[in-house]
Amino acid sequence: MLALVVLAQTWGLSSIEAKAQVRPQRAVQVSVAAQSKGFELSYEYRPDFANRLLGFKGFVGYGMQKTTGGTWTFTTHYLNHKESFEKRSLISAPDHNEVSFGGEVNILLGGRRHAAEIGAGIAVDHFSHAMNYYSKHKDLGTHPKLKTLEQAKPSKWASHAYLRAGYRYTHGSGLMAGIGINYLQLQGPFTYFYSSTQSWMPYLMLGYAF
Repeated sequence: MLALVVLAQTWGLSSIEAKAQVRPQRAVQVSVAAQSKGFELSYEYRPDFANRLLGFKGFVGYGMQKTTGGTWTFTTHYLNHKESFEKRSLISAPDHNEVSFGGEVNILLGGRRHAAEIGAGIAVDHFSHAMNYYSKHKDLGTHPKLKTLEQAKPSKWASHAYLRAGYRYTHGSGLMAGIGINYLQLQGPFTYFYSSTQSWMPYLMLGYAF
């Protein structure tokens, strides 16, 4: 009888310890520059595979470039002046903003609390200013005049892709935080900008897992 009690207690403790090591399956996150160059709200799901190693994320993002009353640049239409001057026509969009809709696949390497994180994703972007010359750029050439660009009727839809790596901490209460570096391919499929083609950004993430 005593042996059964000891066995039950041992099994119970083992179950609690095992549960404590299992990662939460769902999470809601807010972030800066984790999936775009702006601000994001995302939902993450981790299926029961290899201690929930893989994660799938859907997100919506918002970015802007403000020049009236200050200069803020959180947009995938990014002007790296050296690159833009050497390779493209320098074109700006004052008070531009964008909305992004995308998905990501990521992996967590480590324990429940401390883990290295690698993620890759792609997003469709809608701009307030038409900036995508994908269907026109072969005819326009590399350095078209500004007037020519204005008459070309570009698209307000674009896309970008990214690859990020960083560190994620998840508390026992479900609160989580992450930091890392994000490489953005600003010109995704069917996208051509007369501005920078890529960018590196540090990112910050806060969230709740359950």
